[in-house]
Amino acid sequence: MPPTPVPKKVDYHEPESGKPSAALVKRSIFHAENPENLFARMKDHLAKVFGLEKGTNFCYRVQGDDLFFSASPYDTLNYPKDHELAGQPRYDWADGAKPEIKIGTLKPEPKPNDLSDLPV
Repeated sequence: MPPTPVPKKVDYHEPESGKPSAALVKRSIFHAENPENLFARMKDHLAKVFGLEKGTNFCYRVQGDDLFFSASPYDTLNYPKDHELAGQPRYDWADGAKPEIKIGTLKPEPKPNDLSDLPV
């Protein structure tokens, strides 16, 4: 019996606050042309925007009408349930190269008693 293959280690980029590291892309953009070509071009464009090497693998998830792209499989749009800012956005969003694209910059991790970002 052959040995059980060892799972391939997945390299990912840990996002840094203050630097672009995520994107929200309208799913409708992928209906405009060949989805595979557009997806490959999107990966190359995001690598450039995020300051990563061309060919970097990206993770993506469906978020309603958007695809959430990130170089880390552990990234989330909002803070997790066990965080003091649970449900609040983790990113500041800016317009991308097209109206269907938003580029996200990770917010700095709040200090334990820093509640300045909380809504009043």
